[in-house]
Amino acid sequence: MQDSNQIALDVVRSILDAAHPATLDVAGTLVTTVVSRDPPAASHEPRFNGSVAQAVLPAPVRAACAWDGGNVTLVFSVVRETVPRYQGDVCLGVHTGTCCILWCNVRAAVDRAASGEPASLTALAALVKRGPAAAEQPSINRALRRMVSEAGLPMPTKSKVQIAEAQLPGGQIEGGADAAFARALLVSLLKHDFVDRRGAAKRGVPLIDFTKLDLSEAA
Repeated sequence: MQDSNQIALDVVRSILDAAHPATLDVAGTLVTTVVSRDPPAASHEPRFNGSVAQAVLPAPVRAACAWDGGNVTLVFSVVRETVPRYQGDVCLGVHTGTCCILWCNVRAAVDRAASGEPASLTALAALVKRGPAAAEQPSINRALRRMVSEAGLPMPTKSKVQIAEAQLPGGQIEGGADAAFARALLVSLLKHDFVDRRGAAKRGVPLIDFTKLDLSEAA
C-alpha cells in the first residue's frame, strides 16, 4: 500500500474538489451555501511526510453560508498537523478568519484502520473551555452532542463525529466525496457558534439559539 499520508492527501483533495452549493437544515434554520475556490497556495514545505512532493497545495474552498439575518464564511483546506506525535500528518481543516472550527487528521485515520477495513474520518464534536467557562464545559458539550445527534450525524464516541469512511488503499470515499463535504460543512455550522460565541453578534442573527439550550452566561 502506498504511504498513508499520500492516501490522506488524495482523500482531502477529493473532498475539496467535490465542494458544491448546498442548502442545509442547521438546528432548524435553513442555511444556503455558495462555494468558490481560492488560488492554490505554494507549498512552503517540501512535502507532507511520506507523500509525493507538492509544488502547490490543493486549492482551499471558501463556503459562504447565509441564513435569515446572518452569515459566515468557512474555509476548507488541507493542513499539516503540528502536534509532535502526529507532526506532518495530512489533515482537513475548516477555519474562519479567527477560529479553527473543525480538524480531521486523515492520515491518523488511515493508520488506525484495521486490515481490510475502511478508514473512519472523525472530528471533535466537543469543545475545551478555559477560564470562567471551564465549569460549563460538560453542559456545553452535552448540548453540542445533542444537536449533532439530532442532525443524524454518526458519533462513534461521545466526543467524535464521523465525517466519512474511505476505502483502502485507494482512498475512495463511501457515499461519495460530495456527501463527505456536506457532512463536514454541517458539523462546522453546528459547532461554529459554540466555538466563537463571542463573535456571534458580528455575524448577525445567531445561527444557534442558545436561549433554548439552558446554558449559563459563562458558557
